[in-house]
Amino acid sequence: MKLSDFEILEDKYIAFYKSFNMRWENNYSDPEVRDIDYFHTLEEAEDYIENEDVFPSIIGFTPVVERILIRIYDNVSVYTESKEYNDICKNMFDELSISLINTFLEDATLADLEDEEFLEISDREIVSAGEEYTGESIEGAVIIEWSWQKYINYCRNFHKVRYGLYKEYENDLTDNSDSVFKKTESVLVSAKDAENLTDEELLDEGSDTSPSASVREAS
Repeated sequence: MKLSDFEILEDKYIAFYKSFNMRWENNYSDPEVRDIDYFHTLEEAEDYIENEDVFPSIIGFTPVVERILIRIYDNVSVYTESKEYNDICKNMFDELSISLINTFLEDATLADLEDEEFLEISDREIVSAGEEYTGESIEGAVIIEWSWQKYINYCRNFHKVRYGLYKEYENDLTDNSDSVFKKTESVLVSAKDAENLTDEELLDEGSDTSPSASVREAS
């Protein structure tokens, strides 16, 4: 990379963009982030999260683009002890500063630039975000409520069966499948498949599609 590859803001900052899926859960200070990629322009970053063929839609996650700014002269001063040189860099791009920065960027990737030990980040801001992916509608689907017994993958406790509610989506289901004794909800039979089935047929259909682990009725 070289300096000319970047968007320059206010003659002080180089900007690049980070696209990713984000889920806040209950921890707003440390959200879960995945499917990260980096781009030189906002247009490229937004095209990436809008492309369903390459960017995954994951239930409960929101596609996000973050702009990251690195202040040029703050980081140039790291590489020289010359006060005079640093004073020049604080006010203008001269040929020497551009040469130094280009040398620094030559073998770097955009992912490297986010490492604060590599360059000091001046600011980061979410500049674009899509809608949280709620999954498919489960209205009218047959939902089973269950929990792990003893330890994960040992045995499932059956709690109850219900129908999906009006305007209920996959994202609304409770998922504690990584915990023991806590309630988890799963789609047992889709609404389309359940339309013409009796209660007995629904249970038979559900037994064919339910997880293979043993199931016991919770007391």
